[in-house]
Amino acid sequence: MSLEHGVLASNARGCCVRPSFLRRVSVGEVIRVDALNGAVASRQEKVKGSIAAGKLPDLVVLSRNLGKIAPRDILSVRVRYTLSGDHIVYSGDSDAH
Repeated sequence: MSLEHGVLASNARGCCVRPSFLRRVSVGEVIRVDALNGAVASRQEKVKGSIAAGKLPDLVVLSRNLGKIAPRDILSVRVRYTLSGDHIVYSGDSDAH
């Protein structure tokens, strides 16, 4: 699920596709589902997919707090760093928003 589309309940063209039986989901719910589903799909849910003791610290550092911005602003958020284990595997620009 795309974070923006899940929160806004819209499709790739920005059209609302939320039937009456569906609801918008929170940013936190989408992040949890995406993280856990990725770990389950790669059969690594015992070592990835959530932040817990004994699990690999794979995470992304973003330019803005997704829980504090309007859903329509999600696409403006930039990836600052991607960490895998104890290594930075991606470093984006460092301009603060």
